[in-house]
Amino acid sequence: MVVLTLAALFHDSGMVVIDPNKCDLDEVRKNHHLYSTEVIKKYFEAYLKEMDDYERIMKAVIFVSESHNKSIDDIVNDEKCQRVDRIATYSVHYGILAFLLRIGDLMDIEADRVNNFRMLMLR
Repeated sequence: MVVLTLAALFHDSGMVVIDPNKCDLDEVRKNHHLYSTEVIKKYFEAYLKEMDDYERIMKAVIFVSESHNKSIDDIVNDEKCQRVDRIATYSVHYGILAFLLRIGDLMDIEADRVNNFRMLMLR
């Protein structure tokens, strides 16, 4: 749960760390998931370095966060998608967490970017 929560918190952070006056906004949107990785690394280094399994948790958070803006094919073809790690007494299923974040991410899309089926269901 910690991995999913941290990935949810940071997955779009790459949208706000880039100076919009110096970058093309379409490029930022396209690659924000990669920029978010740098935010995650800095946060872990500054605040979570003393946590048990720090590096393993960070790697899982980065994979889940980056996956939210990748194609389904790119996610399932990534060998990390099949990874199941054991952190403390918990199993961390990278692929399952990545898809859960994608589902949640779809729920915060504005009306003009969401699929019609979901909008019909909300009427």
